[in-house]
Amino acid sequence: MKKFIFPLLLLTSLPLWATVDALKVNHLTKQLYWADEDHYTGFLGWRSVHDGIYDKEIIRFQAQVYTLTNYPFLIETIIVFLILSFLFLRFVIKRRKNKMKSEFL
Repeated sequence: MKKFIFPLLLLTSLPLWATVDALKVNHLTKQLYWADEDHYTGFLGWRSVHDGIYDKEIIRFQAQVYTLTNYPFLIETIIVFLILSFLFLRFVIKRRKNKMKSEFL
C-alpha cells in the first residue's frame, strides 16, 4: 500500500491560499505567473520581475508572445511524467526478463 501512496501524492495538487505579490517569468516555457513572494526557492526556470515595473514588463513580455498562466508547474509535470514513464518501462522490462528466465529453467 505504501508503494502506491507516494506516487499518488506526486500526482495530486493542493490549492495555495496566499496573496499575490510578485510577477514571475519563465523564459523556457514563455509564461508569466503571478506568485507569492514568500516562495523563496522558486519554481524551475522562474525568475522574479522587479517591483514597480510590472505594467511595462507585462506589455514587453506579451509583445514577445509570453502568455499568462494559472498553472506554473509545466516543467515539473513533464519531469514527473518522464520519471514515472522510465520507472514503468524499467518495471516492464525487468518483469519480462524474469518471465523469460523462468521459461528456460
